[in-house]
Amino acid sequence: METIHCYLSLILLVIIIIICKMSKSNMIPIDSDFYDSIKYNILVLKSTRNIDLTDSFTENLGDNTCTFLSGSPCISSFKNNMYIVNVRYWTHTKCDKYHITRNKKYILDKNLEPDNGVLINDDLIIHSQISSKNKKSYLGIEDIKLFRDGNNKIMFTGTMEQDDNRMVMVMGYYPSEINNNVIDTFNVLESSIKAKIEKNWVIIPSPNKDLQLIQKWDPLTIGTVLNNSVFNITSIKKLKPDVFKYVSGSTNGFLYDNQIWFIVHLKIVNPKRNYMYMFVVFDTSMNLIKYSRIFKFSQKYIEFCLGLIIEPERVIISYSIDDKQTLISIFSLEHINSLFI
Repeated sequence: METIHCYLSLILLVIIIIICKMSKSNMIPIDSDFYDSIKYNILVLKSTRNIDLTDSFTENLGDNTCTFLSGSPCISSFKNNMYIVNVRYWTHTKCDKYHITRNKKYILDKNLEPDNGVLINDDLIIHSQISSKNKKSYLGIEDIKLFRDGNNKIMFTGTMEQDDNRMVMVMGYYPSEINNNVIDTFNVLESSIKAKIEKNWVIIPSPNKDLQLIQKWDPLTIGTVLNNSVFNITSIKKLKPDVFKYVSGSTNGFLYDNQIWFIVHLKIVNPKRNYMYMFVVFDTSMNLIKYSRIFKFSQKYIEFCLGLIIEPERVIISYSIDDKQTLISIFSLEHINSLFI
């Protein structure tokens, strides 16, 4: 009997550890009952055009030759009716004991035709972290999202591992100008919630110069950034219906026709990781107006979406498939509007 009690106690301990880890990541995977109720109603979006930025390159780091594959892109509107895109490149397998991220900048003309792209020079970030004393697993700035600040300058947020192995959010100015390809300074966004993993924060666009972010979606936790580094929570509220308890941030908000549009993602982990998405629309006071049916971009399990632009007749979305295909797709606004519940 004591053996059975010990075994049950061990199972309970494992369950508690899993729950704690889930809470630190600010995201609850979809349970099987909920997934069973929606899986036959998940739509695959129909694009009118796809721009494929899939690419790879090799680079010598220390005594190793690392292969970098393109992953998630983030698109943002740019000057003179052009667009700017950041593409994450990363080593799918460890290189010199690390998973390493590099980033590449593309400029697209008004017809969404891309230039050849240029690698962002974040060598100081990468090389300064490679040492025998470094206990990190991930090097470089991951999941960069672009946005415009109150002065119409291009900024970015991203995720980065610190020396204490915490994954934190960072923010800085993106080298958007043609003759500038260097990320040399950025700030860590410190929050009163010292989670082990901080990621998926998204920007709330605002006509004034106040910088607001959504830290998590259940409950909807909104805050402002003070002195470019301190995240100060200003609002916490619960969204209905219950589907929002499974939601996490994907794209920054996009202000269109006095409404703020987001794409959010939901994740199921059993039997395989499977990412799904919804559009969520608020008024400029962040009151929920509407949300869409759950959708995907393809039949593949792994998809990451980071960029969203709404225009009068079309919607532009940037995303990756299977961590190795980098796409910007155009959808008709009429098609997207048909998804709303």
